Amino acid sequence: MNETLRNRILELLPTYSGHKLSMLVTGGGFGLAEIGMLPGVSSLLSSFYSPYSVEESTMFVERHGGHALYEKFRTKMVSRDGAEALCEALGWKNVILKSPDVISIALTASLTTSRYRKGKNEAFISLLLPKDEEFIKTWHLSFPKLPEEAHGRLTVPEVCAIRAREEEVIALVALVLALNLDGIDLLKEIGNAELERLY
Repeated sequence: MNETLRNRILELLPTYSGHKLSMLVTGGGFGLAEIGMLPGVSSLLSSFYSPYSVEESTMFVERHGGHALYEKFRTKMVSRDGAEALCEALGWKNVILKSPDVISIALTASLTTSRYRKGKNEAFISLLLPKDEEFIKTWHLSFPKLPEEAHGRLTVPEVCAIRAREEEVIALVALVLALNLDGIDLLKEIGNAELERLY
């Protein structure tokens, strides 16, 4: 987890009384799970779901969001529609569990991995705020990607370091946006990644 973010959350936790977070990640974004290792996080974290495989993710959306969301999600999982379908399904799950006052965060990503992968290195982050908001807000985060030849020369530790940085940036962006954290300069912290608001 980004050190600036970790310190800001640790400052926040002892007196936090705002909305708890319910998070769902698939494909990438597992850097968000590090929040669960912070002492006192139970005042902030309601739930964390990670249906990693295509089948599990699709089943989650269909089970909690219905067939229309399932169709929207399965068209392209790593997309605005995919993240918003996950977020809406998570929102419905929270209503069913009688936890409507949580902030739902859903993200789907395709990031640097051990093999060269066609397509962009990107993440879509969707937020559903309780009561005062009736629509999902979504951001697109894109990362630079090495050409295939350069990727093929990377060692396993180098691939892991690139992926860890991507995960760190995703967690930073998602939590700063969800908690409306002040004192963190997102543009400075995300480095050469690009953030775009889609709503």
